Amino acid sequence: MTEPREKQIGFELPVVQTPPNILTGISDDFQSAIFPLVYLDPKFHEYHGTAFCIGVLANGQMIFVTAKHVLEPLLNKSTINAYLLVPHLVQDVPGRTAVLALPIDAISASESHNDAAMVRCDLRMTNGIDLIEIRRMPIKMTPAVVGEHTLALGYSRHQIKDQDFTRDFRASDGTVEEVHNKSSDSYFGDYPSFQTNAIYDAGMSGGPVQGPNGGWIGIVTRGSQVLEEVEPWAYATPTACLGELKIELEADDKTKRDWPFPDLVSAGIVEVQRGVAFTLIHESTGLRLEWEEPGV
Repeated sequence: MTEPREKQIGFELPVVQTPPNILTGISDDFQSAIFPLVYLDPKFHEYHGTAFCIGVLANGQMIFVTAKHVLEPLLNKSTINAYLLVPHLVQDVPGRTAVLALPIDAISASESHNDAAMVRCDLRMTNGIDLIEIRRMPIKMTPAVVGEHTLALGYSRHQIKDQDFTRDFRASDGTVEEVHNKSSDSYFGDYPSFQTNAIYDAGMSGGPVQGPNGGWIGIVTRGSQVLEEVEPWAYATPTACLGELKIELEADDKTKRDWPFPDLVSAGIVEVQRGVAFTLIHESTGLRLEWEEPGV
């Protein structure tokens, strides 16, 4: 990170506008698990992507999933700071909403061709630990299937201006059109992905993609602009790509160690719904995802 941990602090911003969502009921259900990921310069003008929580520890550490390309400023050693913005009701002020900015204090991204990533936040670095509840989302290691329905969630066009926060929580549904488990696809070529005909707006990158049976099977990666006479396309990274990541966590005795993703699952920190066995294979041309056939 660009600043020592002890110098990173949380802060609050008022929410001045929440545009209506196309699926209004969904916002309340997932507001406590899916958050904007922003980069703030001194004038509070920058914004970027989305992240969703998959692990909450009793000591206040939390693990979130996002897309690797969302973290490029941090991976490139940028001097700006990254935060997750968590909405909550202001105590003693009925009806007023604010966001608590949680500093990102660790990241996990593969050096290989893999657009899945994890970040860590710590409520102990803020004064808001009693103000909010952050819930983890169970994920599912299941391959996408052509023709099946998907639903992607994320924050589109969220922005900070004059220290006020405007957010737009969106849901975008579509159908799986192509599945690329090997290290190439129709347009971009170096990581496993599946293509849908949904519309992934700017800012939704890193949000979760749900499969037809309710499991979160993908991570929003990129999408096209809506243009006349051009069919939209959108790509998601399978959640199985998280399998090669690891992130540092601090134990109650203050010791720290890296936790590979499988260890997070076996320890119950991350909940994975029953899925299909898989293997991630690194090749010179990229990352290949190999699913085990049912019954094998």
